[in-house]
Amino acid sequence: MYKHATSLYLSTNATALGVVVEYFRLFRFGVQEDVPTSEDMYGKEEAMVQRSFLNTAMAPNVTDGVVVGLLKLVDSWKFMSRCFHGIDIQPIRIVLGPGCVLNAAAKCSITITENTIRLAFPDLINDTAGRIIAEKLVDQEFTMYGTFEFKYDEQSGRITSIQSKFDMLTPVLRLLGCLKDVARVFENAVITPECRIRVTRREILLS
Repeated sequence: MYKHATSLYLSTNATALGVVVEYFRLFRFGVQEDVPTSEDMYGKEEAMVQRSFLNTAMAPNVTDGVVVGLLKLVDSWKFMSRCFHGIDIQPIRIVLGPGCVLNAAAKCSITITENTIRLAFPDLINDTAGRIIAEKLVDQEFTMYGTFEFKYDEQSGRITSIQSKFDMLTPVLRLLGCLKDVARVFENAVITPECRIRVTRREILLS
């Protein structure tokens, strides 16, 4: 009996780990936007593979701690992929915790573009001081470190929760060298210092 329970536990964890590893493999470079034509066959195929994985591996009511539902979660990820150019997310280590919770330390590389300013930090373009800060940010490459938490339901074999946060404040402070300017960047920004969509902006952006 004990041996059977142990084997089942190991099997469940192996399955959960496999799902998380596959998530990082498929979404290393963010979410592939749906491609409506056949001009970019690789992009179209990649989008189909991502969608297939999500439909299989994620619970219909999966949450990121704020929104609930796979479609809303994907919309949130797509927005982040539009915000930042050259997203590259790589896991550093994945730890199996109790209760089918997996915690992953990861690093994420991004490039700030004019599109980033327009989508993530639109208030910076409203005045001269903000535009000066924005000019310093554009074309800068940042490497951020953060964590993912995956909750896996062993009965359904699906992920029920996936939450992530990255330290965006540190590289911004390193670049600007002034806490006042950093505060100006994130004041009323769409993206928080933890590189998440601000709750008060989320429903407006994703509606």
